[in-house]
Amino acid sequence: MSHHALEGQLRGGIAQGIAGALMDGHRFDPDGQVLTGTLMDYTLPRAGDMPPMQVLAHDVPSPTNPLGVKGAGEAGTTGALAATSNAVAHALRRVEVRLPDIPLTSAAIWQALYADGASLCLPEGSGTGRAPRPADGKRS
Repeated sequence: MSHHALEGQLRGGIAQGIAGALMDGHRFDPDGQVLTGTLMDYTLPRAGDMPPMQVLAHDVPSPTNPLGVKGAGEAGTTGALAATSNAVAHALRRVEVRLPDIPLTSAAIWQALYADGASLCLPEGSGTGRAPRPADGKRS
């Protein structure tokens, strides 16, 4: 496999891992009917959703087959999902908020931060300098 193809496989796997943490979510109606059954309803990661990344590879041939080849695409998925989820958990832990279930959408994180009308108090020096939005989501 070429290094260019390997990099593409790894980038795709990383994108899917990040999407698994932040976007993917099957939704169902009360009768169990899938609501996200088409690509019109299911959120897929786009290039613009991904952070800049540098992919490094270390060639180690597999000893289990004559060509020395092995799979690579899934390698990025598992680590990216865990790293993304842990980054969100770490940020929420700083403000003593429990990590919601995945997908960790912005709406889920907002709900966790401001559940039950709670006001978020950030540690000194960690705020954005912007006032939080009211519960109705509208800016004044």
